[in-house]
Amino acid sequence: MGPRTKVPALQRAVVKNQRSAASARLAVSILALALAWILLGLRIDPVPTWFYVFAWYPTLMLLDAAASLLDDRPSLLFGRGTVTLSLLAWSPIVWLVFEAANFRVRNWYYVFLPAAPVERWAGILLSFATVLPAIVLAERVLAAGGVFTARQHRPFPIRRWMLHASMNIALLASALVALFPTYCFPLLWGIGLFLLEPFVYRRAPHLSLFRDLERGEWGRITRLLLGGVGIGFLGFPVFALEAWVMYSSLCALRVAAPVVGEQPTARARSMVAGALAVTFAIATLLGMEHFTISSTVPQLADIPGLTPGTVAALEHGGVRTPRELASATPSRIAGLIGDGDYQAEAAIQTARLAMLRGIGAVYTSALASLGVHRVCDLTQQNAHTLSARVRSATGGVRPSAAEVRVWIRAAERACSPVRPSHEK
Repeated sequence: MGPRTKVPALQRAVVKNQRSAASARLAVSILALALAWILLGLRIDPVPTWFYVFAWYPTLMLLDAAASLLDDRPSLLFGRGTVTLSLLAWSPIVWLVFEAANFRVRNWYYVFLPAAPVERWAGILLSFATVLPAIVLAERVLAAGGVFTARQHRPFPIRRWMLHASMNIALLASALVALFPTYCFPLLWGIGLFLLEPFVYRRAPHLSLFRDLERGEWGRITRLLLGGVGIGFLGFPVFALEAWVMYSSLCALRVAAPVVGEQPTARARSMVAGALAVTFAIATLLGMEHFTISSTVPQLADIPGLTPGTVAALEHGGVRTPRELASATPSRIAGLIGDGDYQAEAAIQTARLAMLRGIGAVYTSALASLGVHRVCDLTQQNAHTLSARVRSATGGVRPSAAEVRVWIRAAERACSPVRPSHEK
């Protein structure tokens, strides 16, 4: 009789301890997230450059704590170390697949990354490591809150021809993206889903979204879609499904730890997969340096036209970054550097150009050689012509015409005359 009465008491004690720990993690994560936003607003380094990292890791902790409080289950991040490490390790690899595809698609680029290569790569990998955990935790929070957990629909039988059709659709989409990237790039966000889900369906049915459909259970699919939108993947919520399937395929290969269910990894296979993943990551990061990274955070010494003496005078006077120079008045800068207002105004205008939409110091120098010295000079330029001239001046593959178009539009907004209040 005694042991039967002790078990419920022990369970209550465990649950109470879990809830206390989750409450503490929730408070710490909220405080850390608020601090990150405050430091960003104050422009205190290194938070502006590393803000994604400073913001998203507390967000992961917050989601994990919220899920634990809602359903009294053990923490995912702190209760299942193998799963957490697996998610964090494979998440950058999953995202780097899309980065590699972007070498052809040229749909996005990065600006104002850290100047030091080691710091830049570390920041990239730490940032990409949050993607899979965010998707998994968002779905877990929704499930813990009872979102689409009780609804059952009519089973949708999955036939063999459907599995073949899924893979053929993925192959066709891949060909279209490769041949017509400008028009077909949205298809990129479904290729992994349709290509790999048939494999997951056969090898890891407890992780398969097709199996969910077959059982009439739409809840996990719906929660992944909602979570994808909620964590910032607006415009392609199907990416959350795709990321789930890509990670699930690694679990089916027994090189990653599954979030649902227990399945030991194959040690030798995991080592081989890890070596291949590291090689792929290095190759893709090198490719990003060439194709995707547009600019690094500029320093005062990088701004064209500023001599070492001028930089030293500005820093001594409290102007330590191009952003601070761009927001200063000509009279203040003239007083610091000992030149006239004209020279001070020129320095300010150059800094403003470097800070505009991530143009950076390298492109600012190239623009100056082409007669573009001020932000407003961009409004007179043609995007296609200017991008080609800048590429010729720098010897690189960037900026694209689309990127220069972003500069020009920002310049037009910055240089448009302010209308009287009665005309607004």
